[in-house]
Amino acid sequence: MPTEAPSGEAPAPAPAPAASSSGVSKSRETVSRFVAAASAASIAEFCTLPFDTVKVRLQLQNLAASSHPLTAQGTSTKYYGNPLQTLATIVKDEGVRAPFKGLTSGIHRQIIFTGLRLGMYDHVKDF
Repeated sequence: MPTEAPSGEAPAPAPAPAASSSGVSKSRETVSRFVAAASAASIAEFCTLPFDTVKVRLQLQNLAASSHPLTAQGTSTKYYGNPLQTLATIVKDEGVRAPFKGLTSGIHRQIIFTGLRLGMYDHVKDF
């Protein structure tokens, strides 16, 4: 039988939950933030890696052309043209999977960098 408070007062509020349950929820929140950040960064890496591959190939071609002795005489020709032609050439010469070379290491990098950076942000901010 519930006891009533004297003189019509409201009953006392329930005690607050133990401190350990808030630690568990904070840990779950940190893990979920880490997983969300790592997943988003991995998807972004997958979508942008072919463009990065094209960019690097064009940069290396220009670097090789500038250091080649025949370039000064104007007899060196470029293998790649614009970015779309570069992507088509890479796929034709090396296969459909070629623009995605290095995807595994790129995803590992994103999981570590972005997952930790965004997953731990609130902990560091509150520190």
